[in-house]
Amino acid sequence: FGILEETTVGNCEMGAIIGVFEYFGRNAFYVVNNDRETEQEIILHFKQKAFYQVISAKENRVEQEFTCNLKLEAGNAALVLMKGE
Repeated sequence: FGILEETTVGNCEMGAIIGVFEYFGRNAFYVVNNDRETEQEIILHFKQKAFYQVISAKENRVEQEFTCNLKLEAGNAALVLMKGE
């Protein structure tokens, strides 16, 4: 999972929980907004342009970017599934 360089979290005090694992043979990140009261933006910064799919309660999108911007409501999560590794 060396493609992830760093993360930016809107509320550093409450933070985010990021699980890293393999999902159906592909690398994946499960990103949870640990703030139970406020929506926050969580950004995954990749070392190179990455091809990925974001799956959450509100969206299902595929992108190819250097960052993955997630806007998660309080306590919600998103699965970021790497597609082009």
